[in-house]
Amino acid sequence: MGSNKTLQLKLRHASLRKMNRPVPHWYRIKTHNAIRWNNKRRHWKRSKIGL
Repeated sequence: MGSNKTLQLKLRHASLRKMNRPVPHWYRIKTHNAIRWNNKRRHWKRSKIGL
């Protein structure tokens, strides 16, 4: 992707970057380990975001 991005694309990239993290430890404790991992985790090379 080139360096000229619209604000909407920048915000979408920022949102997807924030989403791409593991489940917080305090949340695993809160749910009694019912939710163990983030199913929507994305690797930069294996799966693309399609923007």
